[in-house]
Amino acid sequence: MRTYLKSSIITGHKSYWATHFCSFFECLHYHTLENSPNKLRNYPNWSLSDYRGHIPNNFFCFLKRWVQNWGFQYFMANYLNQKVGDYIVDELLGKLSYEFGATFSRDLDKYWFYVSGVDSKLSDDLSGRFDSIFPKKVGLLPPDMSKVTRNSDLCLVLKNTKEDVNIGIFGEVEGNKGYKLTTDTFWHNKSDYCVFAIGVDKGSNKECYIDVYDYNGAPKVNIIFEAEHHVVKDFHRVLGAMENLFHNGPKTHFDSLDEEFGFFINHIKMNWDQPVNDIVDFFYKFIDYNDYIGKVDGTLPFMSSMQADETS
Repeated sequence: MRTYLKSSIITGHKSYWATHFCSFFECLHYHTLENSPNKLRNYPNWSLSDYRGHIPNNFFCFLKRWVQNWGFQYFMANYLNQKVGDYIVDELLGKLSYEFGATFSRDLDKYWFYVSGVDSKLSDDLSGRFDSIFPKKVGLLPPDMSKVTRNSDLCLVLKNTKEDVNIGIFGEVEGNKGYKLTTDTFWHNKSDYCVFAIGVDKGSNKECYIDVYDYNGAPKVNIIFEAEHHVVKDFHRVLGAMENLFHNGPKTHFDSLDEEFGFFINHIKMNWDQPVNDIVDFFYKFIDYNDYIGKVDGTLPFMSSMQADETS
């Protein structure tokens, strides 16, 4: 049954836009892309000036479609690690608990989303961040942790900080064609241990909703953003701005920029020749990661429970 989710009110606009810009640069820097900056001689200390000087004209108009998809993966990891994304995490954990007949232990007091998948350098150390995978077993075969990590897009790690025992929950992201998440064809080639997905689909009502797709008797919890939802439109706005900068250079003019968006555009323009790592570090300073966290962890806003299955 489809459940519509009421979005959190955005109060920190600098944090919000920093999340969008940061996610774009993370995708460009860490993901395997055609004309990737990791092919530059001075990678990882490349600049936008270096990159623009080594790529074909109008390259980004071709690349943008792929960054819309893969970049949304990075955006979701950043967005869901903030209070503004708590409403999605609540519903996701509740739905997983219900569909799998499991409960989350009250000792699981922290969470954090990580980018996973063989195409991203950010997943290189992911296997050391969790001790087991939820669910414990699908069908006859236990999970191959390395294989699941390589063949997924996101990993939600639930943490028991008292005993230092962590559970990984894996999912997929489809930033262009979210309708695929409700087809057998999509899930046929995915790991059985990918139990949730986040996608962007057509829709003009600006809604976000959660639903469950039954794939051969296995529930897949899908979170869908309609294409007109503000987080999707704003991510695409950032991609459009970067396309303009790559096409016309850092002196290009932007009409009627709102204050927070313009603040980051101007920073990018002024640091066109500086290492992109420094630009990304600048964005990180503005992102309001979950108050419950510290630097690397996020506390669950509610407690239900999945470790009941750990002993079954």
